[in-house]
Amino acid sequence: MFPNAKIECARFKGRSAGEFIDRKTYDYGIAEQVGNPKGANVAILGAVMAKADVTSLDSMMEAIRIELGEKKARFLEGNKKALQAGMDACK
Repeated sequence: MFPNAKIECARFKGRSAGEFIDRKTYDYGIAEQVGNPKGANVAILGAVMAKADVTSLDSMMEAIRIELGEKKARFLEGNKKALQAGMDACK
């Protein structure tokens, strides 16, 4: 679905993006590796969650569960794996 998608994780010194402390780039399919090739967007969300304390894993999974609803509940486990893989990639 997103063949050229990649995740870049970085920590910077100070408030500018001028000096990196560390940087990782994942240009392979993280979502594909966990068996959810259409879950690139959820993997990217997981990467953001790893770097910015926006919400808890449980809260995000509950939001995804609600968004999927009963008709798409079969996709919940794949989304959970993609979310966790994105978080793990940027820790």
